[in-house]
Formats: sequence, C-alpha cells, structure tokens
Amino acid sequence: MTDGSSRQPILDPTSQIPYEATQGPPIFVVGNGRSGTTLMEMMMSAHPNIYVCHELAYYAWFTGALRTRSVSDLLDPYFSTVNFRWLRLHPRTVTERLPDSLPRPEAWKLFEVMMRLKSASLGKVRYGDKSPPHIWYLRSIFRDFPDARVIVMVRDPRGEAASVSNMPWGCAKDLPNCLINELTRKAVLRQTEEMLIVRLEDLQADPRAQMERVLEFVGEPWDEAVLDHPNHDPDPGRLPDVPWFSSSEAPVQQQEPAWRRLSPERIALIEWLCRKSMKLHGYEPADVPKLGMFGKARLILGSIPETVRYAVAYVRLGAYFAKPNRWDWYDEGGRERTRGLNPAYWERNPNFVYPEAPEVPEPAQDAEDAGELA
Repeated sequence: MTDGSSRQPILDPTSQIPYEATQGPPIFVVGNGRSGTTLMEMMMSAHPNIYVCHELAYYAWFTGALRTRSVSDLLDPYFSTVNFRWLRLHPRTVTERLPDSLPRPEAWKLFEVMMRLKSASLGKVRYGDKSPPHIWYLRSIFRDFPDARVIVMVRDPRGEAASVSNMPWGCAKDLPNCLINELTRKAVLRQTEEMLIVRLEDLQADPRAQMERVLEFVGEPWDEAVLDHPNHDPDPGRLPDVPWFSSSEAPVQQQEPAWRRLSPERIALIEWLCRKSMKLHGYEPADVPKLGMFGKARLILGSIPETVRYAVAYVRLGAYFAKPNRWDWYDEGGRERTRGLNPAYWERNPNFVYPEAPEVPEPAQDAEDAGELA
C-alpha cells in the first residue's frame, strides 16, 4: 500500500470562499460499516454546492471524554487523531474560529467549525460529515443540530455481514456482525426526527432516481455531477489508500450481490439473525433451505468462541482509546489492539499496512495561541 502522500493535492486558493458564506442545514451520512456511506459521501461532494467531510467521528471521540475532561483538554488529542489529520486543516484555523470560552454543552461548535472550514476551503457552501459510528449518536446530532439532514445508508444484511467479516475491524463470524445490524436498526427506529433511508442496492441500480431523492431531501438543486463523482471530486486526497474505499472512487454500477456466493447455510443464518432488518427494508429471503432449531443452535454455538474473543478485543481497544492521550490511532498500542479484532484478516493480508495520515503542525502551540478554552 502507498502512504497516501501522492493523493494529496495542493488546494487551489481561487476555489475558496469566505467561512461566513457556508450555510446549513448540515448534512450527516451514517450507517453500518460497508453499507455504502463512503459512496454517498463521494457522490454528494461532487455537487457544486456540497462537501461532506470524511469521518470526523466527533461524537465517537468526544461524547464519553467530555464527562471528565474540559474541551481545551481534548483539542490537542483530537488534532492527533487520524480523523482530523486526513481533514488536512491547520489546527490554528480551527481554534481561531472558536470562542475564547467553550463550555461542554457547546463543544459541538468545534464539529461545526471543522465542517464549515473544510467546505469553505473547497468553495462549497453546504457542509456535512460522513461517520458511520454516528449512527449511535443520532439523538446528539439532532440535539446539537436541530435542522440536520441525516441520510441513513442501509445494505442487504447478507452482503453487509459477509463484507464486514473480511474487514480488519470486523469479526470473522457473522453472529456479532448481525447483532450490530439489529442494534443499529433499533437506534434508527428510536429517532422521531426526519431522516432519509437509502438502500445501497437501489443507489447502484438507479443512481439518478436515488440522488434526486437525496438532493430534494437536503434542499439542493439537481446537478449531473453527482452521477460522475470520480471526475468531480473536489478533494482527491480525502480518503486513505485502503482497499475498502477503492470501490467508492469508481463509477456507480449495479453489481451481482456477492452474498449469493455464500453457502446456503450461512445465508439462512444471516437471514434469520437479521430477519427484522430485512423485513423493514424490503429484502426478500433467498431460495435456500431454512434452518431448523438444531441447525441454528449448532451454527450459533460454533460462533460463540470467536464472538467472545472479538468482544474482548473490542472492549480492550475501546478501553485503550478511552484515555485522550492515546487518541493517536497510529501509535503502537492502538495498532496492536486493532490487529486483535480480526486475526483472520491479517493472516490473509500479512503485508497490509495502514497508510500514514498527513502530518499536521504541532497542535499544542496553536491551542496556546488561540487562548485557553474552558
């Protein structure tokens, strides 16, 4: 893999607009991993008015940490994260836009400033963010941004579970991946605010119709550029050079579902575990033999050891990053614990290395220059 440095363009200053020219409502793209969120991010950002940031993951980092730390304590750690570094903004440009005193209930203004700054730097008036984990923070999003436009990407659970099992951050067994699918279904249903649900398969089959829905929902006029996002990418260096993002950088096309190559037994198990999600989003069961009680029990019991190992590794990773001084995803401890999530992936890809994120100036000096934040 490359280190991504060749993919970082020098931004054209003539494309920039004043920060004050950016406007809401902000746009948020959420969904499970491998559900098509990056494709939606890329297609929307091809629109001349819109830029959707790539995985700032603000709520995932800040929600728990703000219970014990002040906003100022969290700025430097966040500026060291892979999420901020791929944004390629100087920390000072962010802190200069924040008030001298930022109380915890208004910490979300940091998120808003980053989105608006990035959009303004690319000449886009509308701003937003795509962070799959934010599907767990929908209540916080609508609390902080009452006029938010939230697009929820969903995918056939059979394809999603099979794809996640092949990711370095997924579980090799379908059981936990399906349980996460069910939990996110409930998270979406608990929200009463307006959201737009887009099925990945519908977007691939008829991108024009689906993007017309999306643009009407966010309040922007139609533009053909969204159907040709590879040639209208305003920020080619936004994505780390990793295999799971490469398909999102290609033209949209309908594909034969990869899950059809799974064994009938595996298909039947995923369908049963995700039966509520499949019914809610209109996915029809496959013509495969159904599992009886003993068949389900056998497969689930066989998945438990790996599921427990994955859960322990996930908790271990979360406990490590719970301390802000460890928010640098690329430090040795973070990498080692990340590799523990799916050992099968590393056995298949022993030479894979996460690309290094772009370097940013030392944030401590910028925070001092901008003044202390409460």
